[in-house]
Formats: sequence, structure tokens, C-alpha cells
Amino acid sequence: MSQKKNIPWDRIDLHHLYWDEGLTMKEIASKFGVNTEVVRRIMVKKGIPRRTKSEIAKARVQEGKLPPACARGEASPSWKGGRIYETRRGERTGYVLCYAPGHPRAQGKRYVYEHILVWERTHNRRLPEGYVIHHINGIKDDNRPRNLVALPRGKHHSGLMVNALKQRIRELEAEVKLLEKALDQNQMIFRFEEN
Repeated sequence: MSQKKNIPWDRIDLHHLYWDEGLTMKEIASKFGVNTEVVRRIMVKKGIPRRTKSEIAKARVQEGKLPPACARGEASPSWKGGRIYETRRGERTGYVLCYAPGHPRAQGKRYVYEHILVWERTHNRRLPEGYVIHHINGIKDDNRPRNLVALPRGKHHSGLMVNALKQRIRELEAEVKLLEKALDQNQMIFRFEEN
């Protein structure tokens, strides 16, 4: 029969060992030569909270005791720069979301629509309240600055949109004329491929 150890638990700062030094209950138990269950009971008696599973995983990744696959965010090997496709009911909507914590339009997990971020970066200002971004060519993940136009929410499908489309058509026609002129002068060969 094993002897019961007389450890002065009232003089041992378990909170410091567990939280400040980051020792596990198993490591504390090993340090004092007792069972892990003894340490758990003493911690409960002293009202010392236990770490959450995510806190434990984060600490283990930092210590190199867990593979980075358990890591989240930028520390994860599957991190794609915070750029994801929006899904609803398991289906892609076509819109792209970017990780932007702290942005006023951030949703749920700190993500913002990429087209909003691109428009704001291009115009060097926040999208005005009550405005929406329209993709001129209708392709929801084509977030090139020249494909985005900001419109008041109520005017999104009205005459303003028609005028924006007419303007874009004029720009494209001018671009086609320049390309045709370059082709005639230099006899450049262009290859058009389907995506």
C-alpha cells in the first residue's frame, strides 16, 4: 500500500504554476509526486479555473508539442491570406470575403466583402453609409477596381446603374479602338482563350 504524501497545498501557489508558468496538471502532479486527480481536486477546491481546449491547443502549438495543423489563422499551414468564398446553405454565392478584423463592415468572424475593400483602397476612403458596390460585368468575384461602382442602395437597379454601364461601355470601346490601332501599326498577334 502506498503512503499518503503530506504536501502543504495551502502554501503552494497552484494558480501561478498552472497559469503563469503554463504547467499542465500532469506536470504539476509529477513535480510533487502525486496523481493528476489530486492536483485537479485541489484546483477545484481553491477555485482555480482550468484552461479551455483552444487555450491548451494554442499553448501546445507555441511550445512545439502539437503540429501547426492545430494552429489557427496565420499560424495554420492552410492559411490562404484570409481570402475565402462566401457560402450560404452550403453553396457558394460567388462573393469573396477577406479577413479584416476591426473593419466597420466586418461580419461574424471579422470578414469583409473583398469588393468593398478594393473600392475603399482605390478611392482612399470608406464606402459611404447606404451605398452598395455593383459589379459592372455581373461577375461577383471580379473585383478589379474598374469593374466596381458604388451606388446608393435604392439606385442600384435604376437609371444610375444604366448610366454607369453606358460609361463603362464607352471606356471599353475606346480601349478596343486603341488595341485595334496598335494591332494595325505593329501587326501584333493576340491570342484569345476561353477561361
